[in-house]
Amino acid sequence: MRASESDTWLAKMRVDRFRGITRLFSQVNRYQQLRPKQPVTFATLATHIKQACSARLFSCSSLLQVKMSYGTVERGCPNSLEYRVFFTSSNGNTVSPFHDIPLFANAEKTVMNMVVEIPRWTNSKMEVCKEEKMNPIKQDVKKGSLRFVKNVFPHHGYIWNYGALPQTWEDPKHETPETKTMGDNDPLDVCEIGQKVHKRGAVIQVKVLGVMCLIDEGKTDWKVIVIDVNDPLANEMNDIEDVEKHMPGFLKATYEWFKIYKIPDGKPENKFAFNGEAKNKEFAMKVINDCNKQWQQLIGKECDNHGIACENTSVASSPYKITPEDGKKIVDSQPQPGTAKPLADEVIQYRLHSTTPLHSTQLSIPCLTSDGRDLMRNESVEKSVMLIRLDHHEVLPAEYDMLEQEMEKALPLSICAFVHFKLMRKCNLLEKKSILVNSWPDPSVVVIVDNKDWGILPSAVGFCKGPKFVRSLKALLQLASKNVPSPILIAGCSSDVIDTLVNLYECKDTCPFKPDHNNTLVYIPPKNIKQSTIPDGFRVSELGERHIDLVSKSWPYTVEYEQYTSMERWLRYHFSNFPTMCIETEDGLPVAWILQQDYGAVGMLHVVPEFRKKKLGSVVYMALAEKMTNAGQMVFACVDDNNETSKALHETNGFIRLSYDIRFCYYFF
Repeated sequence: MRASESDTWLAKMRVDRFRGITRLFSQVNRYQQLRPKQPVTFATLATHIKQACSARLFSCSSLLQVKMSYGTVERGCPNSLEYRVFFTSSNGNTVSPFHDIPLFANAEKTVMNMVVEIPRWTNSKMEVCKEEKMNPIKQDVKKGSLRFVKNVFPHHGYIWNYGALPQTWEDPKHETPETKTMGDNDPLDVCEIGQKVHKRGAVIQVKVLGVMCLIDEGKTDWKVIVIDVNDPLANEMNDIEDVEKHMPGFLKATYEWFKIYKIPDGKPENKFAFNGEAKNKEFAMKVINDCNKQWQQLIGKECDNHGIACENTSVASSPYKITPEDGKKIVDSQPQPGTAKPLADEVIQYRLHSTTPLHSTQLSIPCLTSDGRDLMRNESVEKSVMLIRLDHHEVLPAEYDMLEQEMEKALPLSICAFVHFKLMRKCNLLEKKSILVNSWPDPSVVVIVDNKDWGILPSAVGFCKGPKFVRSLKALLQLASKNVPSPILIAGCSSDVIDTLVNLYECKDTCPFKPDHNNTLVYIPPKNIKQSTIPDGFRVSELGERHIDLVSKSWPYTVEYEQYTSMERWLRYHFSNFPTMCIETEDGLPVAWILQQDYGAVGMLHVVPEFRKKKLGSVVYMALAEKMTNAGQMVFACVDDNNETSKALHETNGFIRLSYDIRFCYYFF
């Protein structure tokens, strides 16, 4: 049998096996009516797998490939009292995220299902509503108002994907032996620490690493620490000590967050069991299994429901089980979805919590004069919570429009960051970037930086409103350096800002910032762009794979760049993502070319020497400028102060000089 026939046969066999599983599940009545004194049975994924294995439908090696999928149905307007997120199974039936979604996601019970209530970095206090039928996610309400977690410096919203483990319950009548306190009447809370920001309502598979125990208003409130099984670090993380090994400081940040997050609402610091220590995986699994047993008693009506809505559509012999049709009616009774309501300003304000509560402390605030001299001033802080300007904030996709408006207001100082941001957004490349600002929503410093090593020279494109903000710029760059290799190429900051940044260090030999030459910024208004006329005997094309070697050899900075990156890879990245223009002879010989670089500026203009008298430089430049303008982009360039030929070319073609220069800089760390 040939390889292609073998692959086809194997694929058909898998499909036939899956169909066999489906027939088995539809034919076997898994939810038989039980006698009143018999315990309730629960149809988990493990039950399905056990039945399938007994029928010899597939091998054990393929068990982990079985995955249950869930969808969501929104009702009402986000940020309103009516907003709800209901859940559906793969067949479209309404299900309860509390009761219907299995706790365990594999036969070995080593992987859990997690319901994501609150995506990382968001503030809305969303939770599975235990009091409403089918337990939709809704926003918590206090005194008639929606609840938001305040931003307490240096955190922004929730610092993990936050949610719940289904089919678990902390019984308010059960005393936890270790804490001597009762349960909080909720499903187990989960903090997922992986790198992906999951959507509200996502059901993800996680592995348990450990658990913390918060004593919340005198009740036991476990916080299970987990990681998405698909996270790049998942294979490296197997117990709680691995968190500190691979994410040093994160457990401490988690402890600090839970300790202080209620203080802006006028409440005291939260207390912890075990002195705030995170217990290991073995301990966490015992907690989970205990809370699963407590939930079984709840759903089997073996104890008081304490106001919890236990309606479900799949739990075998549960007295609370309803039909899928009744579940759908509950969803249909809700308001139709609508546009999100605007958030109040106080939601995004930042607060500083002093470690000395409720009396005056001294807060030292460093600042810089316009020439970079360091000054100190003391301000008396009369409260333990005060509004401050943020040290750093990562701009979220929902805030992109606001950021674009703020950078547009700062033109021309922000031209590199502004054009780079719009270019990355148009090319769907912002997912590869982190956007850091020193304050929000009116930043004085913006840094758009690679969020990981993408195999090319990392860049940080940004702007800084003046030398007095260079410490914030330095802090953002230090933060950005944690995810990429050294060095980072800094682009877009004015020369005086870069000079001040370097002057922060007394010894230039130990300064990690190595400035490059000055560049004059020039910009061409759309009205000055002349329609290009291609001379006879030439044609216009775009740069591609076959031009890489030619462009690399002609660029004067190739040797410099190749110290830090592959020039071939760097050019391929530009050619495949950004506008380029090439003029070639009719027989395909490239003679002039230019491109837009990722930081926004037009550059790398080159004309083969024997063709320079034909003014092909201006022709190819205007052709690219016209193309960029038609795409809604600003056309600007950074001209080396020492390049008189380039200055003359830009002046001849209608470019105007902007009011400040920029200086590129390498950051070594």
